[in-house]
Amino acid sequence: MHCCVVCAYQKLVNEVAQRLQSEATSQIPVQTKVLLTVWALSNQETFQQIADRFDLDRSIAHAYYIQVYNCFVLRVFPYINSNSPLAEC
Repeated sequence: MHCCVVCAYQKLVNEVAQRLQSEATSQIPVQTKVLLTVWALSNQETFQQIADRFDLDRSIAHAYYIQVYNCFVLRVFPYINSNSPLAEC
């Protein structure tokens, strides 16, 4: 894997880990939660299929997806303002 991709992934994992510190501890590593979320966003699989892929219960997979997705939204939201073309979407 290209060094820039690995660095970007590690930065993303570190930021999500910091945001999830206040939540209850989990047996699942943050890296797995991030990978699950990226997989869900980039594929058209159901949560049951994703849960099977990551060897999790469907409701747990969905809960992790929501946790990490919310971290993504918090990360992106400050960059979206009324002058941004994204604000019109």
